[in-house]
Amino acid sequence: MRAKSITAPLLAAVWLLLTLCIGHAAEWRVTRVSGGVFVKQPAAGLVTLKAGAFLAAGTVLITEGNGRARLARGPQTMIVSPNTMVSLPASKGRVTRILQAVGKVEFDVDSRRVRHFSVETPYLAAVVKGTRFVVDVRRGRASVGVRRGRVEVTNLRSGEHADVLAGQRAAVGSRNGLSLKGTGQIQKVKRGLPRAALVAAATASDVLSSISAAAKSGKKGAATSGKGKEKAGGKGKGNGNGGGNGNGGGNGNGNGNGRR
Repeated sequence: MRAKSITAPLLAAVWLLLTLCIGHAAEWRVTRVSGGVFVKQPAAGLVTLKAGAFLAAGTVLITEGNGRARLARGPQTMIVSPNTMVSLPASKGRVTRILQAVGKVEFDVDSRRVRHFSVETPYLAAVVKGTRFVVDVRRGRASVGVRRGRVEVTNLRSGEHADVLAGQRAAVGSRNGLSLKGTGQIQKVKRGLPRAALVAAATASDVLSSISAAAKSGKKGAATSGKGKEKAGGKGKGNGNGGGNGNGGGNGNGNGNGRR
């Protein structure tokens, strides 16, 4: 009887711990941070990112000119460089999609653990086939450099796509199509259907500036409102001093003179 009473709470505790671990396993964990790194999570404002934090689905991560961050989710890792903005949409099963608006991110992905891992930029999409690669997004262009494995890169504007192997780089510009170069055998570029990008072009500094401006505007509005109340209160009290004119009632002394 005693064994059962001890086992039940123990099993409940183990189940709770297992549930928490599974929940965190689906999230990206921040393993290293340096410089200015910020995150904006759903229904929350902009906060400074710290090592050890877990990033929920829908989080937007932004780095300043000196900011760097390393994220991990199981064997998958992301190293985010300065002046970068990435979004972490909710994963569906073993399908993961990263939205990279601007900047440079190095990914290390094990395709045996992730059935479908892709990175979407304003200009190209990269579908992972088990690899280590770097996605670099600038104004009007984007590139994918493969260091290990293979990545399928698609030019969103034209629909052209090709596999990029280790030691090779694929690039997409605002005017040209999909170009490949590097060592080894360059794969043939295939035709495809164009489609709209899932993420709009942006700059990390612009996003941070707009968020900061909005925050300052909100604080300024609140301060102005409070200041207005203070002035209004002051005026009310000042007008009350007009009651001092009641001293004119002192003219009643004239009544006393009438008694003379």
